[in-house]
Amino acid sequence: MEINVKWILKTRIFFFLFQVMVSIFPDHQHSKNNAFIAPYRLKPHPLIIEFLFGGFDNWDSEYYLNVANVGGYQIKECHAFFPLYPFLMRFMTLFLYRYTPIGHFIPFHSLLVISGVTISNISFIISAITLYLLTIKIFTIAAVDYNKYTSTNKTSTNETLSSFSSSINESTGSSPSSCVLKRHPVHTSPLTSPLDALPSVIPPNLSLPMPSLDATSSLTHNVPVSLPSSLNDQVILSPELIKEIAFLSVLLYTVNPATIFMCTAYTESLFALFTFSGMLAVSHSRLYISSLLFAGACATRSNGIVLIGFILYHHMVHVLKDFAARGSILGTGMRILKHGFEMMLQVLIALLPFLAFQMYSYHQFCPDPAKTNITLCNATLPLPYSYVQKEYWELGFLNFYELKQIPHFISATPMFILAGIPLWRYFKLAVTNTGHWLFSNKQRYDRHQMYIDSVLFPYMMQLLFLLIVAAFFMYIQVVTRFVVSSSPVIYWFAGVVFLPKSTEISSTASNAVREKNGKGREDSVFTYMKRLVHSSQWSHVEQYDLRQWITVYCVIYIIIGFVMHCNFLPWV
Repeated sequence: MEINVKWILKTRIFFFLFQVMVSIFPDHQHSKNNAFIAPYRLKPHPLIIEFLFGGFDNWDSEYYLNVANVGGYQIKECHAFFPLYPFLMRFMTLFLYRYTPIGHFIPFHSLLVISGVTISNISFIISAITLYLLTIKIFTIAAVDYNKYTSTNKTSTNETLSSFSSSINESTGSSPSSCVLKRHPVHTSPLTSPLDALPSVIPPNLSLPMPSLDATSSLTHNVPVSLPSSLNDQVILSPELIKEIAFLSVLLYTVNPATIFMCTAYTESLFALFTFSGMLAVSHSRLYISSLLFAGACATRSNGIVLIGFILYHHMVHVLKDFAARGSILGTGMRILKHGFEMMLQVLIALLPFLAFQMYSYHQFCPDPAKTNITLCNATLPLPYSYVQKEYWELGFLNFYELKQIPHFISATPMFILAGIPLWRYFKLAVTNTGHWLFSNKQRYDRHQMYIDSVLFPYMMQLLFLLIVAAFFMYIQVVTRFVVSSSPVIYWFAGVVFLPKSTEISSTASNAVREKNGKGREDSVFTYMKRLVHSSQWSHVEQYDLRQWITVYCVIYIIIGFVMHCNFLPWV
């Protein structure tokens, strides 16, 4: 089986069929009776639609489908769910219902479910490609800076970038803008590090566009990437290794523990698309494009407002560099004013959908504030989103800390561990480099880490903020889908963790499979994952255990998630 964009599509088809299989069980009536059921559900779906999509319109999907069905917010609870996703569902449904023959056979409320699932899965496929491009971009700059600070040849940054770009082009045999990633031969020359022996595990025909790597790139930051401490010696970020990390990151993204929420009529896939795309635009210093993409995220989920931190940080770094440049006072002042004006404009663009929706919701709740007897209308800073969360879901600081919620705390613990490990390693190494770790371009390299630097700082702070909010202000079990749709850090970390220790893991085993098949075919992705988990050639127990733990975590949560969510059991 070839691993390419078609394979990502095949995973969506597999999970769709898995949903059909687990949905044959009847819905859990107690949970269903206590959950919000949209009025449109009074009209049953046709049997074929109920059979194929019956597990995809449960729990929060009901709110989005209700907004899409009526074309607005007629129920107060629905104001906790932002409008872009349901409006996209309604637009797609109206098109199918009015302008295609399908509208004659499938009722409108059933088409809404089909549209929601379609939007979610298309968004997921594009977000996976975007995550791949983002990973390539970040790790490429990491390699450039690593070469810059460790090479004995005093080449300029542009020359290093151009050289590295050429090496990627030569290894792929195509232009920087578009290439086909191919499996690379095993190294036979003497190696300076165990990781130098890593072949590319990206099978042929993974046809994905590559980010521009020309010498005129406007990226000026360095990139920190922490490897697990069990990987000794220096790590060389070769083009093959970067593509391998990107491949593994996307692979783990396609089987993340919140997969059910990436497939059903939830906002997670659409939000991930806007988030990763905006991050990619920031990495290319396309800040106005990123502000528009972050605006899409803010129109999809409330936590999209956190993404403005990437814009703020980008401008803050440039302002500090202007101060450090020691140019003329007038010139420095003008550049700082320019950054300040652009920053405010870009932040306003990104926050505009959020602010507009809050104003709309306020007027829905308080058409005449003087005559409306609710706390929201008399608040100094009225925020309908927070009001609805507190009024209808009783959310607030430590409100979820009850003995009966212990099972939910247990279910959320693995994600806190998976996200906490890279955070701990990042800030631990950052503290040992006090004095230049935040904004400087100088690194202290450690034999157990690639290196620490400022460009990953906003990614880490975003992840840390999400964990704090989830731990103290939200339903704790939501943290899994909350993080997997927002932060690429967990995929980067897991991708590095899954790097094979020896070339024989991916070369010898794959050759054996090809010989056994007798057709020269590459391994399937499932064969490759099985080798990663069960190979006995890992010499470091810590690394091996972490790989197995991540694999078991993803598999168990995918199975449990589909079985429970699709049958209206409490898995939200």
